[in-house]
Amino acid sequence: MSWRVHDIFCNRCDVIEEALHEDGSIPDCPSCGGPRQTAWAIGSRTPAAHVFKPINLGYATVHSKAELNAEVERIKQRFPGRDVEIEGRDDSRNRVVAEEHYHRARQKRKQKGLDEHMMSEYKEDQGKLMKDAAKAAESANEDPNKAAQKAAKDMGSPAALAGWKT
Repeated sequence: MSWRVHDIFCNRCDVIEEALHEDGSIPDCPSCGGPRQTAWAIGSRTPAAHVFKPINLGYATVHSKAELNAEVERIKQRFPGRDVEIEGRDDSRNRVVAEEHYHRARQKRKQKGLDEHMMSEYKEDQGKLMKDAAKAAESANEDPNKAAQKAAKDMGSPAALAGWKT
């Protein structure tokens, strides 16, 4: 059996130390008993894969694992008996959340009777109304843009025209 000397770090308490171990078996952390793995960062005492990125919690931003642990403990003290789960968000997760949002919005519009045909009719009517208001404003020597905006605002939203409250 061969022996190895590596920097190994604990996954729980982030302790990094140089250790002599048998090939294929890394001993558990002596301070917390957590599992450890090889730190492959060359010329550095901190593994590059475990660099802490700031996390926005909504009410505070934490910049280190110690701050995060303190915030989690504060939440646990405030809400005893509850578990704290931190869910990561990446581009694919953000895309899924956005698609779910758009799907719910389409479903809500469909339930209320605001389909694509009605929306296209609304846009046509609004365009005609704005064009007529702009022409009338030009003939009265007024600003046509303001008149068109006022006409569009006075027309109301498609939801209001469909009879449901916004």
